[in-house]
Amino acid sequence: PSRTLHWHSDQVRSLSFIPSSSFLASVGVEGVAVLWNMANLERRYLPRLGGVLDHVVASPDASTLLISCREANKIMIVDVGGMRVKGVISGLASASRRQEAFHSDPPLAIHPRLRLPVVKGRYGQLQVFDPMRDRVVSELQVIEKYLVEPSIAEGLPVPDIEAVVFSSDGRWMVTAEGRKGTENEEGDSVTEYLGYLKFWESSEDNEFGYTLRTCLYRPHKKRINGLAIQYDASIGEYYATSVGEDRRLKVYQSIKKYDRNGERVCTW
Repeated sequence: PSRTLHWHSDQVRSLSFIPSSSFLASVGVEGVAVLWNMANLERRYLPRLGGVLDHVVASPDASTLLISCREANKIMIVDVGGMRVKGVISGLASASRRQEAFHSDPPLAIHPRLRLPVVKGRYGQLQVFDPMRDRVVSELQVIEKYLVEPSIAEGLPVPDIEAVVFSSDGRWMVTAEGRKGTENEEGDSVTEYLGYLKFWESSEDNEFGYTLRTCLYRPHKKRINGLAIQYDASIGEYYATSVGEDRRLKVYQSIKKYDRNGERVCTW
């Protein structure tokens, strides 16, 4: 070879030269698209694309890249000049086998504003699905995802979404997530069940955009089976409840306070 390029730490799945230019696009297992300038070897990156990237192809006018992600069942339309995703063509992505082995039934809710079903997609993701158009119209990653080598990932405990609920006005979304404990070769418990309860406030500029406001560590000692949330108009506050396999029911109340910038925010 006349030149060897280094960046990808794992398998490169696809390459595509940009027509009438000195640029080469590459994608792979890390979930990052890399744009190489073959003239000076400078690189530009588009990270966190949601999974292993299988194919990349450039448009004839050199303005656009199409990047496919089979595990997410989607094709991303990327603007070459700005290195940003400007559109997504996606279908309904199912949970992985590792998740299904732990939790058999995905959570299901109806978004009160969109009036569309919200279902669990692949790892740590919620999807809004439009049955009339037979496509996913929006996605939200509620559990942080880290791409690691398959040999390392095999056998690691995987957190999963256990329950989802929305307030009637759509302002708040509450999610419960957890992962089972691990055992050693003798079958003894090494780590206990680990769970989180998260409270998300809706964004003004995105109907299914939510910002994490509060994260509670281990609200229950075992899996959370159900969630509910209700607005109390008499005091202008929200209440939420959770019930778990530890036979406990807990109640949470929204609280208004001021952040470091002096802005009023709501927490739990």
